[in-house]
Amino acid sequence: NVAERGFDIGKGQQVLRAGELLTHIKLGVLAAIGVGRVRVFSKPRVAIISSGAELVNPGRKLNPGEIYDINGPALSGAVTSCGAEPVYLGIARDRASEIKKLARKGLRKSDVLLISGGSSAGAGDIVPKIVNDMGKPGVIVHGLAMKPGKPTFIAVLGKKPVFGLPGYPVSALMVFDQLVADYIRSLSGEAHPQRSSIRARLTAKVLSARGRKELVPVRVKNGILAEPVLKGSGAVTSLSTADGYIEVPLESELIEEGEIVEVKLFGSK
Repeated sequence: NVAERGFDIGKGQQVLRAGELLTHIKLGVLAAIGVGRVRVFSKPRVAIISSGAELVNPGRKLNPGEIYDINGPALSGAVTSCGAEPVYLGIARDRASEIKKLARKGLRKSDVLLISGGSSAGAGDIVPKIVNDMGKPGVIVHGLAMKPGKPTFIAVLGKKPVFGLPGYPVSALMVFDQLVADYIRSLSGEAHPQRSSIRARLTAKVLSARGRKELVPVRVKNGILAEPVLKGSGAVTSLSTADGYIEVPLESELIEEGEIVEVKLFGSK
């Protein structure tokens, strides 16, 4: 078989742009023009710390007052799905020295630091203060007008962002989805997926608090009904069994049963 010179790629034609993700197809394009080596950015590294004296790693037997660390494995998977490399640093007990030690390690080893737990208003929730004392500018946001996710904080230490996520698994994963995921995708060169949505009729009324946006997981039935999954922020199965979520606006306190709502669908679960 004989092809004319330039029938596929002409002289001076641009075949790839800076910042594009090198897929297997684009590697083939590089090979087609005889390029064996290119300069690339490595995957961004995201350090993950779970905070809480009650946490233990999965695989261990639980003692009274202990729970398994859900956020560590779940956030690691979420980071991977955004095209970055998770660096799970383990569990930090509710001691300032331990949290600070792991946070410093995370900042040395990674481009972004995620800390779950220890960010709400309780006496044991000391993470924002610890992070704020570690450098400038420190904490720049503490608190979101969103449920789940109210105690979330954002800090900058040097030039590296720190995201403080709630300890409850549903809250941590929803805040990651809403606030962190697209930022990590931007660093990794991943495309920002367009979330599909459908309109469905709500099967039960949903109560909310005026002044904050609420995200409510729902199951979609028969493609036309949206059933709220109201298990609370500590029940991770409220996400694993949901097909998507609805938003209750800041100014609303109630969505009535039977109302038509927009369901924003999750991707593959």
